[in-house]
Amino acid sequence: MVVAARCLGSSVIDKRQLPENILRRGVIENSELGEITVNEKIAVTRFDNVMLLPRTVSLPRLRDLGCVDGSNLITARRITDEQTAMILREGYQQ
Repeated sequence: MVVAARCLGSSVIDKRQLPENILRRGVIENSELGEITVNEKIAVTRFDNVMLLPRTVSLPRLRDLGCVDGSNLITARRITDEQTAMILREGYQQ
């Protein structure tokens, strides 16, 4: 599944102090939090306007469009309106 969404923000929170509303809306089960990192803290990123794209836009293509740098680190990152339009065009292309 490939999606596009607007990132509302990101913060680092102690795993033991995650608010119930974050746990309820999260994509990771509470029981899995201990397995994804040995650290006591976890990055929480909030999104809205999530759109499922019917066609995958590959990582190499995202690099071609200037949306991902060469570090191979996948993270929330600001992109331009033009880049957004190109991703959506490719994601919905027949």
